[in-house]
Amino acid sequence: MSSGATTSSASPWAQGMLRREPLLVGMAFAAGMILMATSQHIKGHAENAMPALPKEALTEAEIKRWVVKPGQSVPEIVRPPMGSNVSIEGYQSSEMELTWLTGNIARNVRKKKKRLCDHARKPAITAKAQTWVEYSSQRGVWAPDQRPAAKPTPQQTKVLSHFIVRGHQEPIEPLHGVARHPFGVPTCAKNATGHSVGLFDITYLVIYNDCGRQQRPQPMPKPRVLLFDMGASQGFYQIPNGVPAKVHNGGDFSPSVPLFYRLYKDRCLEPDAIFCWELNKVITSSDWWGDAGPEIRRKVRFFEVPVMEGELHDAIAGARNPNSFLQMLQLEANPDDFVVVKLDIDTPAIEQTIIATITQRPDLAALIDELFFEYHFHFDGLNFGWGAVPEPISVDAALATMHRLRELGIRAHFWI
Repeated sequence: MSSGATTSSASPWAQGMLRREPLLVGMAFAAGMILMATSQHIKGHAENAMPALPKEALTEAEIKRWVVKPGQSVPEIVRPPMGSNVSIEGYQSSEMELTWLTGNIARNVRKKKKRLCDHARKPAITAKAQTWVEYSSQRGVWAPDQRPAAKPTPQQTKVLSHFIVRGHQEPIEPLHGVARHPFGVPTCAKNATGHSVGLFDITYLVIYNDCGRQQRPQPMPKPRVLLFDMGASQGFYQIPNGVPAKVHNGGDFSPSVPLFYRLYKDRCLEPDAIFCWELNKVITSSDWWGDAGPEIRRKVRFFEVPVMEGELHDAIAGARNPNSFLQMLQLEANPDDFVVVKLDIDTPAIEQTIIATITQRPDLAALIDELFFEYHFHFDGLNFGWGAVPEPISVDAALATMHRLRELGIRAHFWI
């Protein structure tokens, strides 16, 4: 789930609510009461301040815009649209990923079949997922310590998806319907030993590593690295020196800026400028900045206001909005920068407006190198604290949208 929520309104998807992340196996009553009381206090404050949420991006036609039509199939390799200003030549889905992109994984309501989890627990799918996370979680990939990432074995290469860049393959984790660690939801699928992992385990991610490019015999300089974090939660709260020594889990109420700082510093892409939004940080400003020193604070711009883009047609047209992330991205980022975006504000009306705009604006997509998005969709009736999610926002829509972002050259990852 979120590394903090940012924006709120009276709807169940209100921005700014302190979200409650239910455990899949019971929750202590006392903790639940504390969280409930806190969220109600925040919700009441936000309801008096927030404008109406946009609606266009949540229409069924928009949600399903990129879902493959019946009788058609997704090609193994897709290319960026003509004229796109991106360095990639194509995106190649793995064989396992293609089994998720059929457009008919979503729950069959009439027959009450849980198609998502049924597919996730198929032996062939779990075996490939096991091979994938054995690669992504190994130290030389997950915690490279400013060294080039370990190369995948031929078997691992086969299950991973890839971007094609200057004729060679750059691996990325395959898109998978669980939309987090493939073994992070025990009621869906378990690993080869019959176990699951923590709900917030993020070692399933294969994040871009630039160390090889910078450390080769004729090295290339480090690009300027920009981090945009929408849903920055509690900032640097209780993080010694402002940056953790290592990272394994994310989400819940854990501070996300320090997490991404460590992940990218380990990959020779230490952030140079950080833009973060959090409408309800819950803690004091002093606690939010915590132990982060001047060497970090000088890079950070913190906006304690909601992210707003207006209706989808306004966002696509670029109509001025003082709270727009997309317009700030255009003004700040250059094509030569390495840009990381995390979107997790627990407000699908605004999140979907941002994502839909990017999928329809290749010029914006060309500014983003890596994106982490917690996509709220109907997950076989399971609840990850998202509240009620309409059926049209299905796993098929989520997978198709993420595939479209990758087609545009963005290393798009499901976030938790």
